[in-house]
Parts: sequence; C-alpha cells; structure tokens
Amino acid sequence: MKTGARAALALASGVITFFAFAPFAVWWLALPGTGLWLYLNLGTSPRTAFVTGLAFGFGLLAPGIYWIHHSMSVYAGMPFVLALGLAVLLALLLSLYYALTGWLGARLGTGSQGARLLLLVILFTTSEWLRSWLLTGFPWLQLGYTQVDTPLAGFAPVGGVLLVTLVTILSAALLVLLFIPARRRHRMAS
Repeated sequence: MKTGARAALALASGVITFFAFAPFAVWWLALPGTGLWLYLNLGTSPRTAFVTGLAFGFGLLAPGIYWIHHSMSVYAGMPFVLALGLAVLLALLLSLYYALTGWLGARLGTGSQGARLLLLVILFTTSEWLRSWLLTGFPWLQLGYTQVDTPLAGFAPVGGVLLVTLVTILSAALLVLLFIPARRRHRMAS
C-alpha cells in the first residue's frame, strides 16, 4: 500500500477515534480507530510510519481542539482565519507525538508482529504521558478518557488515565492480532 493511501486511512482512523470522546462518547470506536492505526504501522518503513502517525494525530486532534480557535476568535478578538490557522498548527505540532511513536515503532520494531504491536502499545502510552507534561503539557484527548463509562474505568483508581490508555491500546492491539492471519503474521515478521 502506498504511503498516501496509508496516510488517508490513518487520518480516517484518527477521526474515528475522535468520536470515542465526549460529547459523542461512542467509547468502542477507540478500539477500531486505534487498531487501524496500529495495523497501518506494521511492516512499514520509519518514514511511512512517521507520516501515518502524523495523519492519525491530526485526524484525532484537529476536530478535538476546535474550541481553541473559537476561544481565540470570539473571546480574544483574533481574526477568525488567524485563529483557525493557529489551531491547525497546534494540532500538527501535537501530532508529532504520534508521528514519533510510529517512527520509533518502525525503527525499533523487529521480530514478530506481536512484539511490534507491544512496542507500539508501550510507545503510544509513553507519548501520551509525554504529551501531558512536556513543554507545559497538553493532556486533552488522551485515549483513556474514552473509557470513562466502561469497565476499563476500573483501572483509573489504580494507575490513572495512563493505565486506562495502556489497557485500551493493548485491547486494540489484540484485536489487530485477531484479524491478521497466522501465515501473514509469520511472513511479516521475517
């Protein structure tokens, strides 16, 4: 699959994941949304994984931070086009966390598909943690917040939103493994 097609699917997977958050709160969309992104990162080059990560992050964050352009233009009096441009730029900058996650996963991921998926799960959770505090932090739209009204919310008192994020993305990775035929898992690992 070409990089452009992967990027388009990754953008769509980010938008699908966005609908798992409030006010839509279709919590189960977090699994196919992130699962598709994980699948798109299997067996790709670091460059392609970077692009798909950037597209996924933008698909998730751009609609999720719409309120920023509204507050800048309505309450701060900034011209609408400038406020919208700054919000898009912020979404792109924050998407770099997902891009670096994909890049590192492709760069470091060797071995079986299960090992690659586990690495992506760990990197995804780590990038969400870094995004929450690095450079003053931006903790909005962490994957664990999609599971507030689900049984996975029971992990929150133990490890906070990051443990819920870890369990959610791990569940998505397990779904990906279920849909990859065993012979393809073996072929992609070699």
